[in-house]
Amino acid sequence: MSSMESQVQWMPSRRAAATISSIDVGAPESWMNRWFLTIDVDWAPDEAIADTIDLIQRFGSASTWMVTHDTPLLDDLRKSSAVELGIHPNFNGLLQGHDTRGFTSARAVIEDLVALVPEAKAMRSHSVAQSSPVLDFCAEHGLTHDVNMFIPSGSANVCTPWKSWNGMTRVPYVWEDDVWCLYEATDQPERTPLEIYTSYQGIVVINFHPIHVYLNTERLERYESLRHVHHNGRALLKHRYDGYGTRNRLIDLLSVAAAS
Repeated sequence: MSSMESQVQWMPSRRAAATISSIDVGAPESWMNRWFLTIDVDWAPDEAIADTIDLIQRFGSASTWMVTHDTPLLDDLRKSSAVELGIHPNFNGLLQGHDTRGFTSARAVIEDLVALVPEAKAMRSHSVAQSSPVLDFCAEHGLTHDVNMFIPSGSANVCTPWKSWNGMTRVPYVWEDDVWCLYEATDQPERTPLEIYTSYQGIVVINFHPIHVYLNTERLERYESLRHVHHNGRALLKHRYDGYGTRNRLIDLLSVAAAS
């Protein structure tokens, strides 16, 4: 099966695409019968980011982009009323004791990204690192929605958003492209994005990464073996998987959602 072929065989009930900051805990209609596409940019090369932008815009879906770095493509994203920009802070260096970017605190990491994306209302940390102080720092800087709680779709939990003590809305998410690859080798396989879209009873928040969409990642070994060219879009494209992978899952999800 080529990378552009589909495995779609059913049509779901209608879910409207929406952005994360539109979720209101006090108004269940703001998230029930809706779905939320989030994108963790993760320092992907511009070719991969532009590719994911093109796919999403082709189907007219709303999306929330968690930003890691400056790129001219942020201005392109800002032009779309269907897009909101959030932040994707990376605390890993601080946690591991060898931050090479000059940051000395989690607050500094947050402030750096808020300066880059001052309109941001939503956030998800790289590696979903979180703590009570980090949430408080985010609330202090005007962020209203945290999307750090990953609850695997295969766990059978029905997830809903809730309010934190500091007023932030906590939004669980239930599918992520790289985690799909990890769970495939376990006795708790994940549902596909389409299965979640059509039948999941809780809030439907699905997360993709441009580099996995670009590579059409089917297993993490492909991604890991290419770390030396992660910032070289031309080199990465030569290694795109030609079977059914992450790119296909996104295309199938977008096409079904647009048609329903």
